[in-house]
Amino acid sequence: MIGEWEESKIEKPEEVNKYLPGEEVTILEGPFTNFNGKIESVKGDKVKVEVSIFGRVSLIEVGLLQIDKKRDQ
Repeated sequence: MIGEWEESKIEKPEEVNKYLPGEEVTILEGPFTNFNGKIESVKGDKVKVEVSIFGRVSLIEVGLLQIDKKRDQ
């Protein structure tokens, strides 16, 4: 119990968010796998991404681990 209390006092460094609004990303998993989109907002570990589905732009929410920066091919 002492170890748990001492561990909780240690501050964890803030994770630096590597994604910014306006960045182009590729969705890696889920129903929109391989879709490209543009980040609209980042809040915590959730990201809102604009993707084009059937010619219309839709806003979807995915986790940070489900996207990667778009690479030029």
